[in-house]
Amino acid sequence: MKLSFVNTRMPGINTFQIRDLRTLMRLGVSIDLYLFEIDSLDPAFRAEIEQSGGVVERIPFPLGGGGPIKFLGECVKRPHVVLADLAKVAKWTLQEPAEGIRALAVLPASLVLRDRLEARGTDRVHALWAGVPATVAYWVSRHSGFRFSISAHAWDLLQRTRGLREKVLASERLVVCSGFAQETARAIVGQADRDRVELVYHGLDLSEWTVADKPATRPDELEILAVGRLTWKKGFEYLIDACAKLRGQKAPVRCRIIGPDGGLQSELQARIDRLGLTGVVVLEGGQAPLDVRKAMAAADILCCPSVQSETSSDGIPNVVLEALALGTPVVTTDAGGLSEVVLDGETGLRVPQRDPEKLAEALLAAWTDWEGTRARARAGRTLIEKKFDADITARRFLGEIGLPVPQAGGREHAPILG
Repeated sequence: MKLSFVNTRMPGINTFQIRDLRTLMRLGVSIDLYLFEIDSLDPAFRAEIEQSGGVVERIPFPLGGGGPIKFLGECVKRPHVVLADLAKVAKWTLQEPAEGIRALAVLPASLVLRDRLEARGTDRVHALWAGVPATVAYWVSRHSGFRFSISAHAWDLLQRTRGLREKVLASERLVVCSGFAQETARAIVGQADRDRVELVYHGLDLSEWTVADKPATRPDELEILAVGRLTWKKGFEYLIDACAKLRGQKAPVRCRIIGPDGGLQSELQARIDRLGLTGVVVLEGGQAPLDVRKAMAAADILCCPSVQSETSSDGIPNVVLEALALGTPVVTTDAGGLSEVVLDGETGLRVPQRDPEKLAEALLAAWTDWEGTRARARAGRTLIEKKFDADITARRFLGEIGLPVPQAGGREHAPILG
């Protein structure tokens, strides 16, 4: 079974997409990866793909690889298909010019990719996002016999929606990673075709995420950890305000925020200093994944104060899944798909977004009722084991896109799709 994935780029060392692909390879799926930008791909992960018999190749863009020549050839061989393509591009351009321009720009490169896929004997093409990768897979399918499927998350469903319904209807499935994304995608696709949108969570290899049990006694000082790029949708300003309220109530609290600057570092640091929290709330910058994991295991509370808008949102931040897998208590908001994993009062505490007072109350409650906090953390780990184990999610993913699903011992059963 050879599955070819299409993406724009894949920066990072241990992202959710890399973890998903690693699990598929562990299950015996042969992976080829095609990217517009390959320099940011982790060299170790690239080596894993190549050692398993797969390839990692750059999609030539905009005019490389003979794309324009192949496009002219298609105009001669399949003029009706090309004319239909251009009509779609014109429609999308009228709806959203940037989206139409992107679709037209990647058409020649998609034809180059089609030929490579045919040479590699690919069984299925899968786009890892609903934007440009989905457009590329769509063009490839229209100019070949390849079936394709799409993954979507949150941001791409809120900003890359022009033509998405047509792409989904031409695909095997649109696979999303949260109930929040599922409802968003179903609204785009329409009621009659809502069953084409399937929910498959991103998984964790739980052998790598062992529980770090918390002390039975309440810590003398509450150490809060937050992780994420310093951007507005992470909601760190509300966590800083919540820490100020806790300090005002004489609660012994310290907060570490780990993550690279996403444009708000100076603003957040100024807020910390203005509220008299210098040395209490510390912006630590980006760190290696193993160091983040150690910090997460050691923290008393993982706080994820995410917020959303009409045009952008996280789905289920991976840091929340990771914290629960480690047995670290979680306090978060109701943004995106967080309510699907942080069940308020059961697997963590959840408050309304953009409400530093409620956030402070929840953090204080978690510290005060330490026994209840530990119980919720244990329940969170149980939830992760049931719903987010990587082997379970990877098998479900294969079934949903219509490929054979490996079973324990190398057996297979029929795909979910006919």
